[in-house]
Amino acid sequence: MGGFDLYRMHWKEGLWSEVAQLQPSVNSAEDELFCSVWKGDLYFSTKSQMGDWDIFKSPREGAWTMKWQLEAPINSD
Repeated sequence: MGGFDLYRMHWKEGLWSEVAQLQPSVNSAEDELFCSVWKGDLYFSTKSQMGDWDIFKSPREGAWTMKWQLEAPINSD
């Protein structure tokens, strides 16, 4: 979608699935960087509308198809 995007693969029966880019509802025209998975939820950083790097979360349920920006004190004005 932009520079650096997020992708996923599944490990099943000793084999990796094909690489699949996450949907535009998660990836943006900006770079998505510094991703990490915790308890199945995806956390990553991308530039906000104000141009600063903010942390976003994409929940496991729904297979990482949506995201929301974390509120203060994680992200701030």
